[in-house]
Amino acid sequence: MHRNTIATLMPFLFALVAVAPASPPERATSDPPAGVRAEPRGIAGMERRYIVADVRSVDSAVNVATIIKITNTSGRQCDYGVEFILDNQSTPLCKMIRNNRAHLFTTIFCFRNVPDASGANIAPCSVVCDPDLTSHDGKALIYSSESPGRCERMTVNAYVIHTSGDDSQPLAARNAAIVKWNKGEPLRSNKGD
Repeated sequence: MHRNTIATLMPFLFALVAVAPASPPERATSDPPAGVRAEPRGIAGMERRYIVADVRSVDSAVNVATIIKITNTSGRQCDYGVEFILDNQSTPLCKMIRNNRAHLFTTIFCFRNVPDASGANIAPCSVVCDPDLTSHDGKALIYSSESPGRCERMTVNAYVIHTSGDDSQPLAARNAAIVKWNKGEPLRSNKGD
């Protein structure tokens, strides 16, 4: 591995480790938790806010994981959700929901767990799809509470991380494109942020 690659990845990896959760990540399934009714298009009680157009989750000789990091900047408690949908499909393979996230609380959504050989996480996921998505390309839809108001105020970052086959070494990382969803307009007219 080139030293320049490691030097480039270090600030990103340190930023992820700085917000590592104290407990193992929750496991999400295609079924939302009790009290949250699934709808064919979206998550009940939540409004679509963003689309991450290039999501990859692969477990092979060179692994790939997409991590979506959401920080609540609304000044109040909000619920957040992420759906993974295969390209050219409309039914989500995985829905992940976190409720009652306090102001400035960060949640890291992962489509597969990314432990390294020592058992530590390269990506300290708060919630992970169950089962892990291990050979998938698609998009992620990001949601937040419809009410109370202001829950649309959030910071969203998405990263695609390439690691060695056993996830022991990061090989590369890049930002994934995030597009703001314009309520009431078809996707083709979306101009992004």
